[in-house]
Amino acid sequence: MTPEQAKASVAAYDIPVNVDFFTLTSEQVKNVTAIADTYKYKRPKNSQGSKARHFYKELMRHFKGELK
Repeated sequence: MTPEQAKASVAAYDIPVNVDFFTLTSEQVKNVTAIADTYKYKRPKNSQGSKARHFYKELMRHFKGELK
């Protein structure tokens, strides 16, 4: 995922940027999961937390351009 793709996904699905994951509405969490599914994202195997939470963190890193 490129920063441009992350920005397009955030805009298309109306996902707030730089907020705590736990403040997202259930609809926004569903949208994060939908984006994760389009990229075939799998959360780390032995991690705590949901796929949506892990993907939201990664999405924000891509959004900021910290990941390529």
